[in-house]
Amino acid sequence: MKTTNVFKRNAAAFLSKKYRYIVNKGGTRSGKTFAILQLLIILAMYDKKPTVTSIISETLPHLKRGAIRDFKNIMRGDKLWNSRQWNATENFYTFPNGSVIEFFSADQEAKVKGPARDRMLINECQYVAYNIVRQLLVRTTGVVWFDYNPTHEFYIDNEIIGSGRETVIHSTYKDNRFLTKAQIEEIESNKKDENWWRVYGMGLTGNLSGTIYNPFTQIDELPEHRGRMMHVMGLDFGYSNDPTALIDVYIDINAKKVYLDEVIYSAGLLNQDIAARMRRHGVTRTVEIFADAAEAKSIDELGVKVYKYNVKPCYKNDLLSQIQYMNRFEFYVTKRSLNIIKESRQYRWKENKDGDSVNVPIDMFNHAMDAIRYAVYTPLMGRIRPKAGKSHLTQLKNSVQ
Repeated sequence: MKTTNVFKRNAAAFLSKKYRYIVNKGGTRSGKTFAILQLLIILAMYDKKPTVTSIISETLPHLKRGAIRDFKNIMRGDKLWNSRQWNATENFYTFPNGSVIEFFSADQEAKVKGPARDRMLINECQYVAYNIVRQLLVRTTGVVWFDYNPTHEFYIDNEIIGSGRETVIHSTYKDNRFLTKAQIEEIESNKKDENWWRVYGMGLTGNLSGTIYNPFTQIDELPEHRGRMMHVMGLDFGYSNDPTALIDVYIDINAKKVYLDEVIYSAGLLNQDIAARMRRHGVTRTVEIFADAAEAKSIDELGVKVYKYNVKPCYKNDLLSQIQYMNRFEFYVTKRSLNIIKESRQYRWKENKDGDSVNVPIDMFNHAMDAIRYAVYTPLMGRIRPKAGKSHLTQLKNSVQ
């Protein structure tokens, strides 16, 4: 098993038997979660009696794309994986000695208030509410791990650190010897953004204030009654470093609610790749797709000239006015749309030297955010009007009165 010093520090903290809480606070790509999972696997394998270890995160999609994927990679990489011991329905793995590592989300109230466990990791704990954490803590008999990027002060700072029962393991990308040169360069290219660099580069507590949009509400699925809503899509082009983002958007104009689902979020896509993914996701050639107006060639290729999708240029001007308009709506996003959720939390205003927000958005975490803005603002307030039935046209007229 290849390990980092983050693993060694967590192992030493556990073996000291001094701590109830082992807090892993640090920057992006420091290997916090991976190292803790490695340790928990070893402990489960060699427990003298069967134990239960719980890995909890905000939502199940978050777990599947994060901790569960890492767990499987560790087990397969060390030739420990046995598919017959993995319960794919309930997301738990049973080791030969009877010990179990289970994964469940903090939004599953029944499991939060369920049976006791021996050990626990709360992954990205800043996104798990403290009232849920308390329920989990009282049902955990042994050591509890927390890991997080310190975007702002929260219950860890007020309730856990300073309790006298904790140790804090601070780490940054420099603690992860397995990062490539390209990954390191990508992280260090963000030094110009002071708050981002403080949190994700240095692993120090930052300031969450200044986010551009109000918090998005997470939902399990798009609403069943969405057929009565305006249906459009937003497309922001990327390629080498920036992802292409295609977002499914349903707008309930009268209620001023917008429902979002992530369709594409990936770098390195040519237009033919985008078209192939659109076909795979069942995107019809009638739904209007509002795309970055600066990419006229790509709009033409995906649209009338080659692939025949209904792609149109967005209304590009008056960014601040568009953002103000967007904040009139409530946004609901499916839990599987991890990149939309991540961007909505990190897309914020630039700050001046005194730390005050200025009316200029940062040029980061804005790919899905831009795609959503194209899809909402352009048909409702921009120069292009969508083709719609009478009910939609009536709604449009009412929305601008």
